Amino acid sequence: MSSLRWEVDYNGVLVWREAATCSRNRGEGKTELIRELFERDGWTCQVIDDSSKFVKISLSNPNFENSVIYNVALVNVVNEYRNRSDDPESPSSYEKRIQGQDFSQYNLENKLVLGLYVIDSEEDLNNSIIVSWPKEILTDGSNRAYRVNTKENIQPARVFGLYADKSSAYNVVTFKPQNIHIYLKNRDALHRYDAPSIEENAQPEGSVDLQQPVIDYPHNRIIFGAPGTGKSFKLDKDKSVFGDNYERVTFHPNYSYSQFVGSYKPKPKKNGNGDEYVSYEFVPGPFLRTWVNAQKSLKDNDGKSHLLIIEEINRANVAAVFGDVFQLLDRKADGTSEYEISTTEDMRKYLIEEHYFTIDEVASIKLPNNMYIWATMNSADQGVTPVDSAFKRRWHFEYIGINECMDEISEKEIDLKPYGRVNWNQLRLKINDRLTQPDLNINEDKLIGPFFLSEKELESNNIDLIFKSKLLMYLYEDVLKHRKGKLFRSDLNTLSKVFEAYDKGENVFDFELTSELLDNSEDITEQMVEQVNNMGNE
Repeated sequence: MSSLRWEVDYNGVLVWREAATCSRNRGEGKTELIRELFERDGWTCQVIDDSSKFVKISLSNPNFENSVIYNVALVNVVNEYRNRSDDPESPSSYEKRIQGQDFSQYNLENKLVLGLYVIDSEEDLNNSIIVSWPKEILTDGSNRAYRVNTKENIQPARVFGLYADKSSAYNVVTFKPQNIHIYLKNRDALHRYDAPSIEENAQPEGSVDLQQPVIDYPHNRIIFGAPGTGKSFKLDKDKSVFGDNYERVTFHPNYSYSQFVGSYKPKPKKNGNGDEYVSYEFVPGPFLRTWVNAQKSLKDNDGKSHLLIIEEINRANVAAVFGDVFQLLDRKADGTSEYEISTTEDMRKYLIEEHYFTIDEVASIKLPNNMYIWATMNSADQGVTPVDSAFKRRWHFEYIGINECMDEISEKEIDLKPYGRVNWNQLRLKINDRLTQPDLNINEDKLIGPFFLSEKELESNNIDLIFKSKLLMYLYEDVLKHRKGKLFRSDLNTLSKVFEAYDKGENVFDFELTSELLDNSEDITEQMVEQVNNMGNE
């Protein structure tokens, strides 16, 4: 009889080849394999008895008070010799099993029968696949063949890391050894296949009616405009409907997917004896933290919505930062994602162990309708990464005009050489008026917004330094570029000369700052509105 079968290689591809069994899985080697299988993620495996078919072990972890006893039988997966099993066209060519006719006769607590699937007899345990069966088979002897199918069971485990087969009577669960503790924690749920039926369109218990909008704002929202137009100010006001249920992150050129979603990072810890050691643990990013909080609100039926704010979204490579999360941004009418994405093994393990989700809940994820993502985008920045049209179409864009929020700071004043106290908004409008004259014709996204200088800066004792280093330098270096002979006096042909003239109390601009800027104006707001109208009519 041929030993050729359909096997699954390390890349998850079915190949017709010779079968193999683990050469270490006997005697003391079996005991060491079991210890190697369970000793991971901070767990310690103590072998209590290995004198029979089942090895009795005690598992302990410094993060848990009590240890757990298991009786483990680790058995090689071998070929199933059935009719036409050597024929590549036959379904039998995918069949394997372990011999276990007497396993049900052992009356032991926490009994585990684990199949060990390998394609190389000497391969590292972490390259193998573990096969497990439900408790019913282990106790009542209703099926002692312990079958497994390489195509239906082994291949999905290679690809996804953990797979529960709920389509057959065997209820096999297959997984990579790295997921042994995820399996143990969710063992009953993974093997359960007689789930209660759910009526179509019925809401799960403890959920929020997803057809009802929670917040009267778009789910994916980008506020964009020129510098200082109040983009962050607007989002800060609008986020009040979320209460404290929000998180804020700022993108920058080196920001990455692992920072945004999550990744493994070293973390100092102490064991039960107080000794320090370094543990590598999955650390969630702002996206995953917000997703977890939103999901918990749905499960608790607390009616809360959660917001992730991204400042300066176009300062990073958004395609790289969002990665596969990009797929989730397509929202249906109810606010949930149109499509789902599969979670990584690391993410899945974190969600199950740290937040007690079941494997079915996190094998793949969508954005719930109570999770909002809002962002700001500076339309005038130079050195930013372009955002492609496919990304843009998944967002609701809101433009803030250059004077849209100016009433918020209508009475703010600064000390400006050589005139003394002047109204900041009047000064800003005067500069913008000059920048939009035909000889300069500067685009609106380069003009000065009301919040270009913050309220704190406007009230600072160092306003001279701030005015020079922030406003004058921006005008000279970024706005004017190749037109530096305009706006500033013609004799001020370097930034140093502009600063020196200002320090001497001279007017550095090529236009006069008239008395209308002074703080003794009777109705500053009226003047500002009139100026805006005049600018638009020229």
